[in-house]
Amino acid sequence: MFRFAGLARSINRSASIVKPTLKSFSKPLTPLTIRKASGYSFDPEAQAIDEIEEGTRVLNEGDVEGAKEKYQRSLDIQKEGKTAAMGLFNLGVTQFYTKDIQGAIATWEKSLAIEPTSDLLSNLASAHILSSPSNPAKALEYLTQARDVNPDDPEVAFNLGVVSEATGQLESALDNYKAAKSLGVERAEENVRNVGAKIISERAKKAEQEE
Repeated sequence: MFRFAGLARSINRSASIVKPTLKSFSKPLTPLTIRKASGYSFDPEAQAIDEIEEGTRVLNEGDVEGAKEKYQRSLDIQKEGKTAAMGLFNLGVTQFYTKDIQGAIATWEKSLAIEPTSDLLSNLASAHILSSPSNPAKALEYLTQARDVNPDDPEVAFNLGVVSEATGQLESALDNYKAAKSLGVERAEENVRNVGAKIISERAKKAEQEE
């Protein structure tokens, strides 16, 4: 799975949200179809998959605009189904990478209508955090949906902790950091300590005020 570098933005001193990822897959074998006028060609789905794979290849070479064109071309060929969802997912990643956050959100929401996945929901959460103005409430909504889709996704648990902590929901943040740690996110251990200390401090202040 390809992961962009340099897209994470710090939410607070102790954590940063995991950044969007790019989907790719192996092209399945598909039959040839015959065009009477121009000879042989792959069927539309196979052509769309070819464009997605080529888009991923040029993106890995650093050609974001070229990749965007390939992903858009795949959508011109195949407008529905899982292949279209994949094309939309990857097109949204290129939009995010070029800082077209609202465009990425709109594209990912189209993909979401076809095939909701935890990766897609996580990317939407990231986009809402990085949008201007930031929308942490919407990010929490998408991350909660992502957890429902895949309860064992460690990055979803960690990101839920990040956004919960940033919005002052420390108990929820602690629970999610603990979940992320149990799922193998080593850096979550520091977050568990930091948020635990914040909770103790807040409880102490509250006790003093009540005396």
